[in-house]
Amino acid sequence: GKHNQKDMLWPGAGIEPGWMSKLTGFEAPDPAYWCSHGYSVVYVDPRGMWHSEGEGVHNGPQEAEDVYDTIEWLGVRDWSNGRVGMLGVSYLAGIQYIAAAM
Repeated sequence: GKHNQKDMLWPGAGIEPGWMSKLTGFEAPDPAYWCSHGYSVVYVDPRGMWHSEGEGVHNGPQEAEDVYDTIEWLGVRDWSNGRVGMLGVSYLAGIQYIAAAM
């Protein structure tokens, strides 16, 4: 749900046009920056929301389990070194708390 809103620069945020790549999701890390520094960036839609199947419950126990499962899955990909972090603001920051609790 925070897909490619590259043309949306919030007044007063101090972000100049051209600072973010067209790959940047709304309130999310810019893959062009982070990938060029050796990181992988993955955007995941919660269950049942936007481009994801199923029935979603915002910040519910199922979403917490899904976040946990996603982190575990990412950590064992061939391109992963096993260290998984989360970055973002708003929902992308809040979801980190339910992930930490898992």
